[in-house]
Amino acid sequence: MILRSTVSLLATGALAGTLALAGCSSSPQPKVAASTAAMQATLTGNPWHWVATLTPVEVIAPADPSRYTLQFGDDGSASLLADCNRGRGTYTAGADRSLTLGPAATTRMMCPPGSLDTRYLQQLGNTAGYFFRGDTLYIDLKMDGGTMRFVRGPAESK
Repeated sequence: MILRSTVSLLATGALAGTLALAGCSSSPQPKVAASTAAMQATLTGNPWHWVATLTPVEVIAPADPSRYTLQFGDDGSASLLADCNRGRGTYTAGADRSLTLGPAATTRMMCPPGSLDTRYLQQLGNTAGYFFRGDTLYIDLKMDGGTMRFVRGPAESK
């Protein structure tokens, strides 16, 4: 009988604790939304120029980073330049610094020999998360595929 009442008391205490925590959980939600908006604001603005990708086996770096750009819009849109090709798509940046780039509609011009356009687009389709170190944007790729490094560039002329 003592065991049954102890278990009942523990279960009641756990339920009360859960309900108390659930009642408190509504106040942090606006902070998460504000935090997500603040993080997206750091992604948006002038385009990012791809400087390099460090993978477990190699470093991939374009000769001219201004030919490989990524620009995030406030509305969840993303535009890119992959050497001689342009593209537009969508992105989602989570409060946990996750980053997903949706499929991008791109032009399909044949770029000159030595172009990294295909590799760049493949990497962008494999994003997992992002972080900043100073003014540098790092995008981690899924399954330990590597980390892309971007620096902020000047505004694109329209």
